[in-house]
Amino acid sequence: MKTLHLYNFKCFQNIGIKLNQLTALLGVNGIGKSSVIQALLLLKSSIESKQAEQTFVSLNGPFGLQLGTSSGIINQNTNDDAIKIALCENDKCLVDVRYSINSLEENLDIEMYSIEIEPSFEGMKYLSFLCAERLGPRISQPLQRMDYLNVGVQGENTAQVISSKGGREKVRPECMFEGSKDRNLQTQVNQWLNYILPGVGINANTDYQNLRASIKIENQYSSISPILSTNIGFGISYVLPVITSGLIAPRNSMLIIENPEAHLHPAAQSAIGEFLSMVARSGVMVVLETHSDHIISGIQIDAAKHPEFSNQITINNFSIDEQKSQPVVEDINVESDGSLSKWPNGFLNQAQLDYIKLSRIQSCKHV
Repeated sequence: MKTLHLYNFKCFQNIGIKLNQLTALLGVNGIGKSSVIQALLLLKSSIESKQAEQTFVSLNGPFGLQLGTSSGIINQNTNDDAIKIALCENDKCLVDVRYSINSLEENLDIEMYSIEIEPSFEGMKYLSFLCAERLGPRISQPLQRMDYLNVGVQGENTAQVISSKGGREKVRPECMFEGSKDRNLQTQVNQWLNYILPGVGINANTDYQNLRASIKIENQYSSISPILSTNIGFGISYVLPVITSGLIAPRNSMLIIENPEAHLHPAAQSAIGEFLSMVARSGVMVVLETHSDHIISGIQIDAAKHPEFSNQITINNFSIDEQKSQPVVEDINVESDGSLSKWPNGFLNQAQLDYIKLSRIQSCKHV
């Protein structure tokens, strides 16, 4: 279990947030979930700046960060001019960065006045981030240079990655679809895609002459020839980067995904929850932000199938307490039978609230 410590960062004055092998961030909009992800991305950027012997970190650009200016990221209720972000494990800081800010200036970067990195720590060496605003269907995408294989912040490299080495990039055995013997990435993407969206398959190709990569879709209505992805809805183009990024992530890497449920049917949302739990079990530290109770259900199902992994799952529920000066983050554990350790007030209960409201309306109409 790791802890992300945030001091004077955005809405957080001083807080420690638990990060497990699989961590889900839940809560209403505008409550600090995205700030946690931004802090992790800023931490990664700080490590890269340190390696480049720079004393500052850009607030806009790397990993899709759009934090604006330095004065906009310091907590508005503080009199301090410092921000601290640290990732610790067992009382030992793996990364500890302290930033200084002149609140009277509007800078596009922030200065690191100290950064300490545990020499043995490589957990952020391969960090992949997939944002909520992923690219919709495209006929093709330009090829990109990559320091390491990744689908890109918006999934823009997905076709290129799937078709890498002619689709024969190898998937780690522990991530292979159950019963499968073919480790080729394109095969594994298709098997997991068919599990999540039954009857759907893809074919990715790279055109090196024109430096572009493309994906065509196959389903029960395309028996003659595959269909351009632009002739299919957003669900497939949104879930493909999630599947691909999970299958190519190395052990001990970190995978951060915003809203993996976007544009998916509830049954597919549950299945992608199972998939992401599998990725975490394979040795990848997965952090996801979600508003879907179906994603959580899928995680619970996988935990019940693999009870030895249940204690490596944490659900962080973000809420507002008017008596507190920062969001309240309550960690929820998943038990070995897949049940949740507690059920905070307002946690994933909208369906019940809507049913009660509907029942009252219906009762009034029958009076």
